[in-house]
Amino acid sequence: MKIGTVTIKKLVCDVTSALRVKGLAEYSAMSGYTVNSAYKEHFAALRSSDTASESTCLFRKELNGSKIKCSTKSKLGHANDCASDGEHYYVVKGKSGSDTVEIECFNYDLTHYKTYLYKANHALGEPLKNLTNIESIGNGWFIVGAGTIYAVCYKFSASNEFTEVYRVKLPNTSGLKEGRREDYDISGQGICYRNNALYKIYTYKKPTEAHTKCNDIVKYNFPGNSPSFSGTASVDSIYAYDRSDIQTFEMEGISFSESGNLFVSANVVSLEGEADSIYQISLS
Repeated sequence: MKIGTVTIKKLVCDVTSALRVKGLAEYSAMSGYTVNSAYKEHFAALRSSDTASESTCLFRKELNGSKIKCSTKSKLGHANDCASDGEHYYVVKGKSGSDTVEIECFNYDLTHYKTYLYKANHALGEPLKNLTNIESIGNGWFIVGAGTIYAVCYKFSASNEFTEVYRVKLPNTSGLKEGRREDYDISGQGICYRNNALYKIYTYKKPTEAHTKCNDIVKYNFPGNSPSFSGTASVDSIYAYDRSDIQTFEMEGISFSESGNLFVSANVVSLEGEADSIYQISLS
């Protein structure tokens, strides 16, 4: 298993500043994120700082331009992760008060299209009770999951279902901390997929700390070939990115562009205040 580093190549967008200009400064909690390669756009979900409002801002920005579009929505929960199949955007809510396996789908113009439901394959094990991750792997296939269990689903538009066909289990996360982050609490964040590998963000903080500054991107090799993955994934590499110079740097979402460029979104709090952003990164 390789231990490597994350390098930030450039700041793509200070999302907090962009939302402030549009009068949407309250949306200061970066959540899910993805790249829409078909339309060449970044897509992110940011929750309101007023948790009682249950409001989320959907944010679009051109990959190679400055055009931005925003739309506020209600009842998207934590909006933990996002995906795009090139035509639509998909948001999973995570666990927010109660279990949910709903997948909210939005049109390119950010209007709501429909709600899909995860349909479990009971022959593969216990059904997932909530969804915190989602990724499109092409041709109607998606990976959805939570914790260490990931369902490979086919999207049936007619029945509004993500039907589980295969299942992959990730190794226990305790192995990620051995010899390096053993006294830290670990939290799973967003995922992305490329070439039979899953990339997942993990963030860390000590029990005595109030803010997250330590991040890993873990590359897992999936067993089999897409989409018929089945069995237990293996850890290929761990790439670390830690910041001690600012109050908070917590990676949330991760996505590849069609050309292979890799991006992350992050909750960022510097001495100047909130600065949630999207970055282009490299792994080495």
